[in-house]
Amino acid sequence: LAVSDERPDIRPRKKPRGKHLFVLVHGYQGNSWDMRLFKNHLNVWLEHVDRADPVFLCSKANETKRTEGDIREMGRRLADEVATYMRKNSGIGRISFIAHSLGGIITRAALTEEPM
Repeated sequence: LAVSDERPDIRPRKKPRGKHLFVLVHGYQGNSWDMRLFKNHLNVWLEHVDRADPVFLCSKANETKRTEGDIREMGRRLADEVATYMRKNSGIGRISFIAHSLGGIITRAALTEEPM
């Protein structure tokens, strides 16, 4: 077997339908601004590799002291925030969640909620 230095092209062959929503979820006692630098870098990178139109939601549902409490309640707030965003912004074809620290646990809780 020959090993190639060339990487395979894993980009979609067809442009995906709709916009690609990226939901950015901060960590413990954070706020929506905590993820802005990552969002900006991701947006620049996506201009070169993704064929879908990216849109971003930097979650505000569990800012500062709202990260202290019941994980399930935080998940409900995030799920409601995403569902509201999608109702107001039509044409979403894909959703990706990007989370930091506690935000990952909140995201997992949100995915079990009814609006999701």
